[in-house]
Amino acid sequence: MLVEAGARGDWAAASQWIRGFTIIGDFSRHGFRLVRLVLLVRRALVAFCLVGWYSFVAMEYTAVLVAAHLPGREPINLGVLVLDEGTDRLHLRFRTDFDGIEPLDEEVIHGVPEMIESMALEMGALGVLQYLEDRASNAIRLGDRATIRADNATEAVDRAFAAHVA
Repeated sequence: MLVEAGARGDWAAASQWIRGFTIIGDFSRHGFRLVRLVLLVRRALVAFCLVGWYSFVAMEYTAVLVAAHLPGREPINLGVLVLDEGTDRLHLRFRTDFDGIEPLDEEVIHGVPEMIESMALEMGALGVLQYLEDRASNAIRLGDRATIRADNATEAVDRAFAAHVA
């Protein structure tokens, strides 16, 4: 009867059946727990339908590597930029350890994240990314765009940073 009641969408009949079931035999001690479980499952199904399937699927983000090409050295991966096109936000993470870099170069490198953040406030995330791709200098360069699937932007930044910088 529960399957039939649930298939019809008649939750009142289903809960009445469960209440009747709790009185029978060994299940009387656990009846309240069973009803509570059914109610929790029902709430979860309603929430799933209201929120929608799309919220349970990973989002796509665009990641770009930022590297320093200093004279006489191999390129140094400085950090990553992650573009969330849905919100037009640019998320970034840069390394903080610069062992063996000359102090003057280190000052310039330390200023890159703040410069990009201020440009993003003025130009928007996509605008600053396009600007940097077109006009980045010889010393600071952007890599190719890559798509990252993640549940949120923070996870996308962490994945890109771990893959290319750390």
